[in-house]
Amino acid sequence: MESFELVKKEMEPEVNQAIAKAQEVSVANYDDNAKAAVFVGDIKAIYDKAEARRKKMKAPALETCQEIDSFFKEFTAPLSQAIDIVKRKQRDWFLAEQKKQAETEAKARAKAAEEERKERERLQAQADAARAKGKDEKADMLEAKAETVFIPPVITPAAAPKTTQANGYASTFVSDISLELTDIKAVAQGVINGTYPHYFLSVDMTKAKRYFRDMKTAPGPQPGFMIYADATVRSGRSK
Repeated sequence: MESFELVKKEMEPEVNQAIAKAQEVSVANYDDNAKAAVFVGDIKAIYDKAEARRKKMKAPALETCQEIDSFFKEFTAPLSQAIDIVKRKQRDWFLAEQKKQAETEAKARAKAAEEERKERERLQAQADAARAKGKDEKADMLEAKAETVFIPPVITPAAAPKTTQANGYASTFVSDISLELTDIKAVAQGVINGTYPHYFLSVDMTKAKRYFRDMKTAPGPQPGFMIYADATVRSGRSK
């Protein structure tokens, strides 16, 4: 394999000369532009030569790396699959525990709400009885008490731990959600109304640019866009 020192000695003068000449190039007319195109072609030739040398030097090492990767993949691929199998089982168990916990909490809240309703009815009944006897002050006090009744739900903490440690390894459940887009118009309306942030309708500028270019839209304002004239110089071998 060629040495780095040899390649550097051969290529560095050409590269430095190309950079120096590039700084001196001036394009002020069509003739200058033609000369610049020729110069770019010369630089491309040097670049292609460097790339060819790079690939040639890299080939043996790349082949060895590919052989090593292929060899060890026989072991790492099945191990990764085994890890995924166990993680899926852990995830399924955790989600089932979370579902049971949610159901337990919902029942506790419903029970507390029912107890609140019964207590408010009891106090209101007492208030009605007091008012019927002409005890308006006591009735007002009972009605005010009924309005502020609060019975907290008794919720048992979740049994499933977020993190488990054993034999030097840790397994942590990360809370997340899955999301599916069902109605882009509803999302757009949500952005307009301020319900959703603006990035819910992020624009792919590359695709938008391609659209206006394919439609041959002239530079200038468009709904939501401003199009400016631009140009890119592409260089390569002439056909």
